[in-house]
Amino acid sequence: MTATALPDLRRAISDVRVFSKAICGAELWPHQVAVARSPARYRVICSGRQAGKSRFLAISALHQAFTSPGCLVLIVSAGEIAAQRVLADIGDLCTAPLLRGSVVDETKSRVVLSNGSQILSVPASQRQVRGWSIDLLILDEAAFIDPELWRASEPAIIARPGSRVILCSSPWGDVTHFFRAMWQRGMDSPDEMFESWHWPSSISPLVDDDLLEEIRKRETAEYFSREYLAAPGTAGRPSPGLRA
Repeated sequence: MTATALPDLRRAISDVRVFSKAICGAELWPHQVAVARSPARYRVICSGRQAGKSRFLAISALHQAFTSPGCLVLIVSAGEIAAQRVLADIGDLCTAPLLRGSVVDETKSRVVLSNGSQILSVPASQRQVRGWSIDLLILDEAAFIDPELWRASEPAIIARPGSRVILCSSPWGDVTHFFRAMWQRGMDSPDEMFESWHWPSSISPLVDDDLLEEIRKRETAEYFSREYLAAPGTAGRPSPGLRA
């Protein structure tokens, strides 16, 4: 690492946006930065398609692992394909010059850094999540994860000082589901424990607004609201009363 890179490295430890740009070579968008910098213990995102959640989760996992030696990040996904996708995004980021030398082991389900930190990604399975002590717990497509799996995984954070949780999903599940309940709590009364965000597809600077409008015209209102607005507005799912 060059001498000119050292100031960026020091800033990257405390600022995830600097870490993303200077270390990973990937710029975080403003809506991603807002979540990444939140001090809330539980950060909950209701997201539309292509709003940038996979890359955000990958950068969040890497920042935690890179800046906290010996930590454990566990990513629980709704299915095996989703689990592999998040680790693939992390693997792509790890090819950046300032990260490449920090990776000592990389498989389809695990990344190990030279500082002793590990990032594990597993599909939804109680057997896979029990027994760990976790610094950052990430649930990808949390609305599709069985509540019993959430009950099995949440205890893994209680013995780690400063441990945190990120829950991200498109808006499925009824009002009793843990994702909906936690998202609503963070929307209604954000505090140091819970904060929530709404990411419609249009929040991404990469999304073609004209194409999005074309899709809106030919799809049903319920489908478009759920998949692209992340706000179906039907019973049992997040309502349109959202804040960005």
